[in-house]
Amino acid sequence: MCGGGWKSRACEAKRERVATSDARWWEVIYASRERSSSGFPRGRPQGSTGGGTALVSASWNGYLDIVRALLSKGATVNLKSIDAGLAGGRTPLIAASRQGHIEVVEVLLAAGADVHAKDGEGKDALMWASAGDYRRIVKTLLANGASPKATDRLGNTALILARSVDVARLLLEAGAGVNARCHAGKTALMYASYGEIDLVGALLAAGADPDIKNNDGETALNMAVNEEIRSLLQQGPGERGIWRFFRR
Repeated sequence: MCGGGWKSRACEAKRERVATSDARWWEVIYASRERSSSGFPRGRPQGSTGGGTALVSASWNGYLDIVRALLSKGATVNLKSIDAGLAGGRTPLIAASRQGHIEVVEVLLAAGADVHAKDGEGKDALMWASAGDYRRIVKTLLANGASPKATDRLGNTALILARSVDVARLLLEAGAGVNARCHAGKTALMYASYGEIDLVGALLAAGADPDIKNNDGETALNMAVNEEIRSLLQQGPGERGIWRFFRR
């Protein structure tokens, strides 16, 4: 039996967890708390359905108030989810960075979130933020000690995963290796040659080597998807400078 007041509403919310995320459940609890003089249920709010944690769920969904509330009640900021498969091991910071929630990222970092923690794919928060093109998060993570040289299980760096000039520049300024290769031998330039011409130009300007070969003996030129990118890759340094001037 559920009691009256906020406890009754909390019990009703808990029964609906099959159809709602754990973060949403905590949102209802939090709203109930705001309408009463009672506090949260006793104990540290860690558990979750599906192998995650309430803090990971709230961070993933960008529920800033819930993240703050959970942390204030003792939620462990670096506790990882234990989902089956490659998603396993996701921390709240990785979840928030992957989804682009900058304010949540800032709160988690202030609470001591580990910028070097990795998920089941071997990716850290910086890699996910770079792949998602979340420039502010990339900048914030770098300012808090994230390494642009870290690699995931496939050998990818944040720069290899980056898809925009702005993010690439931040990573390069922080010391990312412009010619770093993943386990397949591919560089950031090779991936950019699939269609990101501005990124190709920025990487070449930063010293990317278009003649590096991957494990299959292919260069960025072999991967270029159009004539404009192929032409840029074949130009000399001086010609690339002219190209950059007219692209501004």
